[in-house]
Amino acid sequence: MYLSPSMKRTLTLVLATFLGLVCGTVYLYSSYSPQFAARLGYTVSQLSAIAMVGTMGSALSGPVAGLVVDTCGYTLSLVTGGTLIVAGYVGMKFQYDQTASSVLFSCVLYFMVGAGSTFINSANLKCCAVTFPGIKGIATALPLLMYGLSASVFSFLGSVFVPGDTSRFLGLLAVVNAAIFVVCAPLVCMCDDVKSRSSGRDTPKMLELETFTSANMLPRVAHVAPEITGSALFRDPKFWGLFIALGVFAGLGQMYIFSVGFMVSALTGGYDFLVTHPSAVTLIQQEQQYQVAVLSVANCAGRIVSGAVGDLVTRRFLQLRIVVLLVPAVGFVVSQLLGARMPLKDLWLESALTGVVYGFTYCVFPLTVADMFGMANYSLNWGIVGLAPILPAYMYNSYFGKVYDANVVEKEFNGAIIKACNIGRDCYDKVFYRNLWSAFVGAVMVIWLVWRVAEEQRKTSRRE
Repeated sequence: MYLSPSMKRTLTLVLATFLGLVCGTVYLYSSYSPQFAARLGYTVSQLSAIAMVGTMGSALSGPVAGLVVDTCGYTLSLVTGGTLIVAGYVGMKFQYDQTASSVLFSCVLYFMVGAGSTFINSANLKCCAVTFPGIKGIATALPLLMYGLSASVFSFLGSVFVPGDTSRFLGLLAVVNAAIFVVCAPLVCMCDDVKSRSSGRDTPKMLELETFTSANMLPRVAHVAPEITGSALFRDPKFWGLFIALGVFAGLGQMYIFSVGFMVSALTGGYDFLVTHPSAVTLIQQEQQYQVAVLSVANCAGRIVSGAVGDLVTRRFLQLRIVVLLVPAVGFVVSQLLGARMPLKDLWLESALTGVVYGFTYCVFPLTVADMFGMANYSLNWGIVGLAPILPAYMYNSYFGKVYDANVVEKEFNGAIIKACNIGRDCYDKVFYRNLWSAFVGAVMVIWLVWRVAEEQRKTSRRE
């Protein structure tokens, strides 16, 4: 069947958007990790370590995935990502079913899920940005929207088709992700054309865009971004500003995403609730899934709103897209204050705020990298900047696990050992108070970046 170029671009965007669902399953961790831990005998610190390895998989694979996309096109990156994600969930289901307790094996499997997400997401973002350069904020926000909504979608599917069954839920993740990939990936792969020799090396010739990128479709911006990569990237102070700010904001968001399940367990009443309510485990899991769903929807909203706001700021008001980073800068400061004191009935507010500002972070930062350093090596540059959360996220997650485990007590009930924290918010509140200082550092860094970029633009305007 013949498709016109405009129809093919539109269909590519739609399918790339749904591929975002496959990437976002890494954020489902809190909806099943407590049950996974109970089955395999893991502590909160060990679960935090597994979550961190998943984050490291997402981050460390960034430069590799970016290089693959920039030099080889989308197909190799998509196939690699899809294979890693499906294999990761198949392995986790096997481990859960066989009660094969091994933190190292769990880490390897979750690393595969994280890395697979990045390989698919890198191809998605580059494809959408190249195909729709005039509205790349909205175009890239759509797959990022589904990335953020993924946890909510799969939580809903799990509650409808496999309620309370962790084993079947992990199987559902493997099967549904494989089905989405098989349906959506081929057309995105077709955006790779026959490779052409350019500048002495093979580079993929992407989908032709001449009918789309006419002058009247391009955004009106005050200047064209220089093409910066390699050693020049590391010499640019703006790179380090972005690196530090992203590390702080993404690290704080990931700590909450991976830890909210245990916050729910603490806020429901701990040991007393577990032994006095016959359906305590089910009620706690439902509340955990509810918080994950709120996070997911808010994350989705943050990504799509930030993309639209960024395009509006640059096209309508001729301002710098980077000013939109002030939203997560302020939001993460407020979220740390709320996280320390929120009761269970209001925890959804903290989940919603964290989801929104986390969505803003992961939509605006990639586009800011493109605006600052150009599109020629965008995937590689974003992959390098995306390494930023590794150390902060490790520190935040490790500290949460250490504080929470220190407050956990073991008691025997009906011949079984029950581990629980019985002091409510005091199980973890000092984590948020300490992280507040990090949020202030990230906010200061964003303010400096906005000032620095504005100054550079003013100097450029004077010279012109």
